Amino acid sequence: MQFAISQVVLAALAVAVFGLPAVQTTSDRGGLIWEGKNGTWIENIAVRSNGKLLVTLVNEPAVWEVDPILKSANLVYTFPNANVTLGIAEVEHGVFAVNVGNFSVPGKGVPGSWSIWTLDYRRHRSVDWSDATSKPDSNIPLAKRVAALPDAQFLNGLTALDSEPGTVLSADSFRGLVYAVNTNTGVYSIAIDEPAFKPNASSAITLGINGIHVRNGVLYFSNSLRSPLLGKISLSTNGSASSPVKIIASTPAYPLDADLFQIDDFAIDTAGRNAWIVTNPSGVVVKISLATGQQKVVAGALTDPTFAGATSAAFGRTRGDRDILYVVTDGGAVDPVAAGLKGGTVVALDTAGL
Repeated sequence: MQFAISQVVLAALAVAVFGLPAVQTTSDRGGLIWEGKNGTWIENIAVRSNGKLLVTLVNEPAVWEVDPILKSANLVYTFPNANVTLGIAEVEHGVFAVNVGNFSVPGKGVPGSWSIWTLDYRRHRSVDWSDATSKPDSNIPLAKRVAALPDAQFLNGLTALDSEPGTVLSADSFRGLVYAVNTNTGVYSIAIDEPAFKPNASSAITLGINGIHVRNGVLYFSNSLRSPLLGKISLSTNGSASSPVKIIASTPAYPLDADLFQIDDFAIDTAGRNAWIVTNPSGVVVKISLATGQQKVVAGALTDPTFAGATSAAFGRTRGDRDILYVVTDGGAVDPVAAGLKGGTVVALDTAGL
């Protein structure tokens, strides 16, 4: 996640209403799925097994569900005592964990406000079904706060630990470390504290480790404002490090957007060969080989509004969209000069052959 100290970002945090989608094609390979009203900042994304997309917001403490077929969106849940939601990940089948907390000003987390919640689609919230026309809706999961992390400062990226069902790893971008959190018991601990996770001390924006994803016992991570750009570290079964950090890519080899640029989040493809990173505010999608670190811009440009303010990405899970990379954006809120300001978007990028 990236922030610029500007009135535009302040305004982005103040708007909390989604608009209806404007269905159109935004580029040869990128199709607009959904767009919110101006000021909507979509921050992270997870994909349900039924193909629907769950997105978190910076401008309101909520999770919304986007249907990529119908190109529509519905509110899933609004979290109390918070003003922002960040990372989201499926921790068990049908159960999604979410980083929830407060910003005092844009890019400044409130210590003591951070917690992890779950949205459990296996169980539904208590709803009055006395109306005969109403039926239980799978879009109404049971929400539960499962862990409070009073020492956390900015819980950003989130991923499930594949060796421990029910456990997630959560990245604190300000402290530059990773927590392990058991969503069943609420027990948490600092799992990894590495220099490669720390923020760039010379930058005015104190964000370090950002996106995190576990694949086959390896934690892949991005650091927004310092090297390594993309790295990995092997994990023990409890989520602690079992090897030194290995740098996959140290510096970007693609267009930058002045001093505001850096990698935000990323997705790993189903074959496990490449990381598909998104940049904010540069608005490009870059494929990085996990084996060689080779970088290739596959979509977007500094002046192309298609992926302006790209914040995160995830691949589809159904037979029809496994090659589709769903990219979410802040609508250009970080740097509206480059591509103009609009509402945050969900864009589908066909990666077949890229």
